[in-house]
Amino acid sequence: MRRQESGVSDEYAKKLVSRTIDALLELSGNRLAIERKRQRKNGLEYTERYVRLMEEAEIPGDGTGATARTNPTTGDVDG
Repeated sequence: MRRQESGVSDEYAKKLVSRTIDALLELSGNRLAIERKRQRKNGLEYTERYVRLMEEAEIPGDGTGATARTNPTTGDVDG
């Protein structure tokens, strides 16, 4: 969330980020992971949060069905 935009307070931006991440976790069925990274720049400490899709997570609609969509076949025709 970019807090540099005018009219967006730090407190509001932090709450909005937390709500967004909570909604992502809920909608994904907890298949996502939140990774925090702390760093120091210019004497200040920053915490960045990243949303990661875990390797073992199954993605609905992804997988063996992809080949059927790219190589469709026709069904038998009676006649």
